[in-house]
Amino acid sequence: MVKITGFVRQKEELKDYCAFGIVEGMEYGIPLIQEEGFQDGKWKLLGGKSEEVDKENGILRPENSVMREIVEKGGIHICQIVEKPFLVKPKVNKYNAKYDFIVFITKYSHGALRPGKGIKKTWEFSIKETEEMINLGKIVDDHAEALSEYINRKKALDLDSIPNMF
Repeated sequence: MVKITGFVRQKEELKDYCAFGIVEGMEYGIPLIQEEGFQDGKWKLLGGKSEEVDKENGILRPENSVMREIVEKGGIHICQIVEKPFLVKPKVNKYNAKYDFIVFITKYSHGALRPGKGIKKTWEFSIKETEEMINLGKIVDDHAEALSEYINRKKALDLDSIPNMF
């Protein structure tokens, strides 16, 4: 879609997916972000829209998008994607275009969590804090759904195997 605004022509490209990551292995818990001007300051997972740079052999790759977005928005690097993908949810944006909301489970590699461009806050939350925030509606709905599923799976496996999360 092309928008004409005054004398400037702006291209507005709607993507096929948005990719996010639940980052495991951080010192204090799951890193979440608050984007400036997004949904009344609700917290969300690290990630976002695809870009041309995410293409591999001419095809947009969600794995590439989530790795890039985690670095750009949170300043941390991941070393691997654990599950491909953890959650895929079909969505429709405000322009009535269809896209997939994709969440991966990833492993922390290195870097200090810090707000990137357009990010108001970053923070690591324990499982308990994350559950409380979900119950209080402080996390964006789709992200809360993914986090709830992740936490339930972790609890089903073994709570004691989650290091430094409580």
